[in-house]
Amino acid sequence: MRGLKITSISPALLIPSISQPREQFDDEKIGELAASIKQYGILQPILVRKTTQAQFEIIAGERRWRAAKLAQLKKLPCVVTNLINEDAFAVALIENIQREDLNPIEEANAYKRLIKALNINQDQVAQRVGKDRATIANTLRLLRLPKDIQDMVSNAEISMGHARALLALDNQEIISFVAKKIIREGLSVRRVESLIRALKNGSASLVETKKNLGAQEIVEPMVKEIQKKIEYELGLKAILKRESNGAYVLSISFLSASQLNDILDRLSIEI
Repeated sequence: MRGLKITSISPALLIPSISQPREQFDDEKIGELAASIKQYGILQPILVRKTTQAQFEIIAGERRWRAAKLAQLKKLPCVVTNLINEDAFAVALIENIQREDLNPIEEANAYKRLIKALNINQDQVAQRVGKDRATIANTLRLLRLPKDIQDMVSNAEISMGHARALLALDNQEIISFVAKKIIREGLSVRRVESLIRALKNGSASLVETKKNLGAQEIVEPMVKEIQKKIEYELGLKAILKRESNGAYVLSISFLSASQLNDILDRLSIEI
């Protein structure tokens, strides 16, 4: 920050910015940063602006501020700017995006907010943050996923590659099932893409088959897989089908009282 005046300010006078795109702060990493600050101090001043409440809003450097408080610093090096709301908002977003330590959903929301706040398009966002337009577009597409899947991406339970593969599906129930399968079985992105291609092909065949066979029983690809897993776990014949009203019916066949008792034990049912 050559040429800008650095001022020492108490951490108590600093407040987080409403423009902060980061929704999650890793306590362990904040602790590591605090230990570094205790030893070496804050190497990069915090960018702030004066508010009407005699406080200073953090435009860039909230992680450093949090770590400095943990390190019990009395004063922090800050650069005070006179940025107006729109400019402060843009600087805060762009600074965090360029640091490349936001998770994909935080980054997507940052692009979305930047587009809305500055009334710019994806090409202009790409120019401002120094990334190509395809990266911006692909990241923004993640916001089309259901909220629970976005949370999985934010929590690093599934990768951005997995999430992009899931965008090829338009049924939220199937998206959720595949996402949980990714986590449960540790599927690679390539394996997920292959599974989704099979599902889409199966869905297309299903539509065609329904036209040809009318009311005959049709089993959806995902239902087949669930049915097989139930049979494997119980060691019994099972039928899972979807009724015309959308409800699912599960039938389990058993040949003896001992098999019935085994099912009841697995379900923790006492008689």
